[in-house]
Amino acid sequence: EPLYGTQYLPRKFKIGVTVPGDNSLDIYTNDIGCVVIMNDAGELEGFNVMVGGGMGRTHNKESTFARAADHMGFVPKEDI
Repeated sequence: EPLYGTQYLPRKFKIGVTVPGDNSLDIYTNDIGCVVIMNDAGELEGFNVMVGGGMGRTHNKESTFARAADHMGFVPKEDI
């Protein structure tokens, strides 16, 4: 790919960020999803990270299916 070089992705790549209790953007349908985790003082602790969502079903292909993201784990703010 002459324009993007080695960074070319053959489809759109979706990243979503939300807070616990608010799933208005449907975090499980994004390629990468991050849920902001705060401590009781309101300070950022890190993120719960989900990956692998966003792959949709191909029309008229019964062997395909929409894929929801998997939980990968917690990432502290120092590692972002």
